[in-house]
Amino acid sequence: DNIVGVLQAHFAPKPLVIAERFRFHKRNQGEEETVAQYVAVLKRLSEHCEFGAYLEDALRDRFVCGLKCETVQKRLLTEKDLTFRKAVDYAVSAETATREVQQLSGSLKVNAVLSQRGEKCRRCGKMNHTD
Repeated sequence: DNIVGVLQAHFAPKPLVIAERFRFHKRNQGEEETVAQYVAVLKRLSEHCEFGAYLEDALRDRFVCGLKCETVQKRLLTEKDLTFRKAVDYAVSAETATREVQQLSGSLKVNAVLSQRGEKCRRCGKMNHTD
């Protein structure tokens, strides 16, 4: 039993809490990372931080501080009694709305580009088509 314990300690040392907390507190949301991905990473990083009863507050604080969207960040900073769950829900909703608006405006731009009414073809000279 003693040999197994020594070997486990040597080959799988217990992470240093200060180093794990350092990694946790330095982590910000990546440019291409979704809110859900960021939350998953924060939860994984918090596993060896030994936050105890402070875990939910630590996750909330790091989540809000590390968000890439300053508008969402500012909105969350004005919330009284903000929980980690509320912060995540709001950020996911904002991210979804932003993505939908971008998709809609992108499709409107495509439709505008495809609309050729009233233009003369440069090749044959006829109206309402190109090339």
